[in-house]
Amino acid sequence: MTAVCLLALSVLPEKPAPIAAQSKTSLVRGRIDRKGQSRTYPAAYVRVTLAPEASKERRTSAYTGNDGMFYFRVPQGNYILEIWTSGNTATMKYRIQVKKEFFDLAPIVIP
Repeated sequence: MTAVCLLALSVLPEKPAPIAAQSKTSLVRGRIDRKGQSRTYPAAYVRVTLAPEASKERRTSAYTGNDGMFYFRVPQGNYILEIWTSGNTATMKYRIQVKKEFFDLAPIVIP
């Protein structure tokens, strides 16, 4: 039994093969508030899209929760964030650069 274990160990490579480099991903999160008469309040069910700046066709969509929060898990890089304020017609666009593991956006107020 010992000879079998030694034989099996002797055929293993001395150094493990390097693992292919993976692009770092980030958690992007933000909050959307709606402007009221006297204060702002969380904007629920607002569509938010995130598209790589180089390729605007590949969009990732999310909707805000009851708390106005949205989340994306994306590779680090440059993006265009769009907030769909009125159905599929009016949008607010922001250019963002994601370069940390956790990326928090300042709250955005919509009408």
